[in-house]
Amino acid sequence: MPLVELYNKTGFGRRLRKVLAAATSAMRKIHPQMWSSRAQDGTMTFVGPSISVTGTNGVAISTVVTSTRFSGLGTRTYSKIGSWPGWAALNTSTGDITGTAATGTSNSLRVGCAATGYGSAQSNLFNIVI
Repeated sequence: MPLVELYNKTGFGRRLRKVLAAATSAMRKIHPQMWSSRAQDGTMTFVGPSISVTGTNGVAISTVVTSTRFSGLGTRTYSKIGSWPGWAALNTSTGDITGTAATGTSNSLRVGCAATGYGSAQSNLFNIVI
């Protein structure tokens, strides 16, 4: 008996297709940005959620992770866009925003993310509010 006939007669093919469909559905719910058409071709894109930075004067802010807000392939480099306050640091390898807050508000800031061969993207506009 040919393998294809055996495959179809035993129902293994139907069961395997159901398992794969369930796994794919679960992954789409967990990481929807990974299943977008842009992410599948590796193009860099900002998928959110929006970046927000708040703090108290003289107190270290909680690290703001931005890397998970971008979707795309390649080794990433992050950059500051706009007039960031001197105390706010952006790790160019990880995209983490850190620092000890100082008085003042900075408006219309962005994080840029680029990967060689896969383009670049910018985050939403956000403010740092202290």
